[in-house]
Amino acid sequence: MINVSSEQLSAEIPAPNETVQLQYSDITKQLLFDTKASEASVDKFYRETLSKTGWKATTDKPFQIDFKHGLIFRNDANEMLELEMYPVKDEKVLRVTVKHKSKAEVDAEEKAFQEAQAKNKNKPMPKSEKVQITPPAGADISDSTATTLEFKVATGKGKSSVAAIRKALTAAGWKEKVTNDDGMVGLIDFEKGEHSISLRYVDPGFIPAEVTISGSGVELEKVGKE
Repeated sequence: MINVSSEQLSAEIPAPNETVQLQYSDITKQLLFDTKASEASVDKFYRETLSKTGWKATTDKPFQIDFKHGLIFRNDANEMLELEMYPVKDEKVLRVTVKHKSKAEVDAEEKAFQEAQAKNKNKPMPKSEKVQITPPAGADISDSTATTLEFKVATGKGKSSVAAIRKALTAAGWKEKVTNDDGMVGLIDFEKGEHSISLRYVDPGFIPAEVTISGSGVELEKVGKE
């Protein structure tokens, strides 16, 4: 018996032909894949492909955020595509994510930003708070700064790997807000006063799970053994 079904996706995001482990999550409207192609080739593919459907890159070259290179595309409908790519040296591939944001999502983010700017215009910056983060045993740390901690764990361990971290943060007075936590994708935010911490994990099931923890107004201190 063969069952065939179809489902209309929330976003149309193209991908190059030469990809490895291609995965799309409709919950987050995010495309994830690895490729043997270079950053220049991926950059060229998306500029040329997206331009045919009215998308335009906001910069002439990819910009850098920490160890990643990124691009932002917009169209006349005020939608947004955010592209990030970085090399995974031990696997000899380029990891690429492309995320879609609707006009409503873009407008909401811009409104929130403007309101925050107006609110904090004449307000002194809050004192930075130090927050200790203990990565799970066996975690492969890929990036660790004062505001960001990224690590990889075994396939299928994404959700369980952050359970102790979430418990420690809530015990320390951080208020948790869960957007998604289905085991494949986790979007969890924490707030305490004017400080915030963002916890994200991606665990598609065929590559090591990736966890990213970033903070605003905080200094992340990695403690314990990796």
